[in-house]
Amino acid sequence: MATVHLPPDLRDLAEGQECLELPGHRIRDLLAALYARFPNLEKPISTGMAVAIDGTIVSHPLDEPVSERSVIHILPRIAGG
Repeated sequence: MATVHLPPDLRDLAEGQECLELPGHRIRDLLAALYARFPNLEKPISTGMAVAIDGTIVSHPLDEPVSERSVIHILPRIAGG
């Protein structure tokens, strides 16, 4: 299972969890498992978060593959200037 790290501002919606082990072969699968466990995370993640897979921020992550050893970080989006 991949390890998914949540930013501090979302941890309250996930019972204080900082990171979780989730099943899936694509980011879409991991997020579905995350939302099934913590439904209140779906709106903030889908509307205002970015995803880093093994240290690389991915602009369109839903269909990106992940392995059982992947480390995923959910990150607040940063506006460009």
